[in-house]
Amino acid sequence: MILSMSTDGKRIAMSEGARDRNSGLVRVYQYSSEGEGKWGQIGDDVGRSGPDDGFGYSMSLSANGNRIVVGRPMRQSGSVMVFDLIEDNEGNQSWKEFGRPIKGLDGDEYKGKNAWSISLSADGEKLAIGSDFDNNEGVVRVFELKRDGEKWDDLGEFIPGGARMVSLSSTGNELAVATPLMGLVRMLKYEQGEWVETGRMKDGEGGEMDLRSHTISLSGDGESLTVGSPRLMDENGLVRVFHGS
Repeated sequence: MILSMSTDGKRIAMSEGARDRNSGLVRVYQYSSEGEGKWGQIGDDVGRSGPDDGFGYSMSLSANGNRIVVGRPMRQSGSVMVFDLIEDNEGNQSWKEFGRPIKGLDGDEYKGKNAWSISLSADGEKLAIGSDFDNNEGVVRVFELKRDGEKWDDLGEFIPGGARMVSLSSTGNELAVATPLMGLVRMLKYEQGEWVETGRMKDGEGGEMDLRSHTISLSGDGESLTVGSPRLMDENGLVRVFHGS
């Protein structure tokens, strides 16, 4: 199950990427403080996809919780779908697909390997997609919504290297990329039209770490990185926070 929360902590998206023959489902819940306080679903289920496509294997929510991006890596070359929360004249809310799916790289070698991880900027207008191919030869692609608000354009060139996990800062100008099989986490920043590596951590550096199987989360300002290592501490797992210098 994948979870993603709005900035105020009152809206949370939950993805089940293998609900039925790898055709997943995403639901979004809103917290209401009325009475004793409770969580209720907002909008309809998000799951417009076919079997065996891995819909919901990756997912990210914007800061205000009104936009969801959902990956489906198992469908042909893989793709990412974008959904916005809309409200009709009667106050009914639903999730509507925004634009066309962002397709993964073409070719048999890429099949089933695109969109393993995705991350939205706070405003929902920048999107990082991580793809992890064989021999750690994956790439990260970052997109930005055009000013006309209808098309996603590449933001800089492809970032080479395995990319099982990606995480953007609030502005979308800082990016963390993890390659578990290499025990590597890289930090990058978008400057003058290109992505520049600003630092990296390898397995075994900075004390006891296991970067071979983990999750990552970059802070809003891009200065702190949380790394989860589930195999440490006798399989009980460990979470550590690293700060930039």
